[in-house]
Amino acid sequence: MLVLFIVTSGVLYGFGRRLPGLGPIGTSITRMLETIGLALALWVFNLGVAVVFILTMRAAGTFVSLYLATDPTLAGLAGLQAIVIQFWRYGNRSTSR
Repeated sequence: MLVLFIVTSGVLYGFGRRLPGLGPIGTSITRMLETIGLALALWVFNLGVAVVFILTMRAAGTFVSLYLATDPTLAGLAGLQAIVIQFWRYGNRSTSR
């Protein structure tokens, strides 16, 4: 899988270099790493909120399994949150800076 990722990334980079108006790839890699870090932070935050919610429900007398907080969908949703936040942060800025 890693080899496939490297090959397709190389092909896309080759095509991208030929397109006019694209900035340096370093900026894109930096933003990608920011987005991954933000997604991890949001996943931990969402997980914490879910655990507090579940424990609150248990304290109120309703049994809710902590297993619900480990749903992999939570990581995907945190990734989407990170992407939205990154678009929000950089959406109004010019890419030529």
